[in-house]
Amino acid sequence: MAIQVTGTQVISNARALTNIASIDATTAAAITAAGVGGGGEIDFVASGTLSNGATVGVNQDGTISVTTPLVGEATAYVGSDTLSAVDVTVVYDATSGKLVASWQSDNYQGKASLGTISGSTITWGSNVTFHSQNGQSYCIANAGAGKVAIFWRHNNAAGNIYAIVGTISGTSLTFGTATSLGPIANAFRPTYDTSTGKVVIFYRDDSTGYAVIRVCTISGTSISAGSQYSVGSYYGNPESFVYCPSINKFVGCLRDYNTNPSGTYAFVATISGTSASYGTVLNLGVNKTYMSLDWDSNNSKILLAYADTAAGNTGKITVGTVSGTSISFGTAVAFATTGVANFVSYNPTAGKFVLTYSTVANASGTTFAIPVTVSGSTASAGGSTAIVGTGSDRTCAAYDAPTGYTSIVLNTINNGKGSSNRYNPTSTLTSFVGITAAAIANGATGPVTIIGGTNESLTGLIVGGTYGVPSSTGVLTATTENKIGVALSATKLLINGSI
Repeated sequence: MAIQVTGTQVISNARALTNIASIDATTAAAITAAGVGGGGEIDFVASGTLSNGATVGVNQDGTISVTTPLVGEATAYVGSDTLSAVDVTVVYDATSGKLVASWQSDNYQGKASLGTISGSTITWGSNVTFHSQNGQSYCIANAGAGKVAIFWRHNNAAGNIYAIVGTISGTSLTFGTATSLGPIANAFRPTYDTSTGKVVIFYRDDSTGYAVIRVCTISGTSISAGSQYSVGSYYGNPESFVYCPSINKFVGCLRDYNTNPSGTYAFVATISGTSASYGTVLNLGVNKTYMSLDWDSNNSKILLAYADTAAGNTGKITVGTVSGTSISFGTAVAFATTGVANFVSYNPTAGKFVLTYSTVANASGTTFAIPVTVSGSTASAGGSTAIVGTGSDRTCAAYDAPTGYTSIVLNTINNGKGSSNRYNPTSTLTSFVGITAAAIANGATGPVTIIGGTNESLTGLIVGGTYGVPSSTGVLTATTENKIGVALSATKLLINGSI
């Protein structure tokens, strides 16, 4: 609107209004009647067919796509049970297209549930008890062909390792007979070797205190294990262990709890049959906890995340390079001022790692997901997105190729239930640029109303209403979440905010 001093106009209405935080219906009607609108448009090339009035974001190649959900709605995965504040893991089974989560209930029993994926939503079935006695350190691994393997410490059997094979059929999850694999142990970190179909576990042998590797063979619903192979002579607490298929190696990291402060180490292992060997163990220094790593199959790199206890649990990431049976790491960079319960999962669809972390390891914190890009020996963290409104001391994530999402579970009790959610690192919601001003065919160039402009392609708007694009839908709606604009009329939206 024009500005006047004692009846004389000193600033005209020659340009569209911008940066308007709110507006009432009367003012909106006056602005529309004055003919303010349009403008603020840029032409983009469409990736996919875009309808008129679609909210869009910029892709890495400069094209635009319709905004898609960034996260889903948090759901509980433990049914009527109460979750213990430890031991939760999840895997995605490509054969069935299902998620399987395992956890420890508050009475130390071993539980599991099957998750069905639909878009950004996970629906969990009834929980299944696979161990009804006193156990701990439950941890799950893929076992191929619609099967999973779960390992735990059986406290009623002298603390020995026990394992069981689960089979997925439709929406049913059944288990075979639990098998004792031998000596007293704890802190299991299993991973699936896709080249041999074996499950390799990294754990602490409590009879010696050493961190060891062991190869397991699955036949039907039976499981057996080969000999143990110690990783050096460290009194180790295994932190993370992954298979690297493109180089047919395994990478692990551990903390030596026999030193104060605890020393941390990384190594590269090779499996042949049921035998394991490893190269030079790399000393990573001290003051690291909540360590997690995964393999970048596109760039053949490792990403390691940890909390730096010497810097107030600052969350840090560093890139690892494997050469033969050795590993080295680049300079660590911070991704959060506090980062605990870290878990790293590579997402090949996005070509990025998804890093989940909590600000505080209890219900007073918040759990976030953050995309991490690796270039050479450098890691760059993107913006964080809240996944669940509580903190955690254990998070876990699994990637599923059909949707390109990463599914996340965590163990903080949310109204007595463990929580889960879905995160889409390829969503263009975080790169929102505007609303299409016309329909644009795939590969064609067309106009997009950007911040500062007024889009006139919409219908059914509430005059004076605030509109945003919620993270769980990616669709324009009347809301203050991810607010992008205010309605000037039933068809006109002034875009005055970015996500």
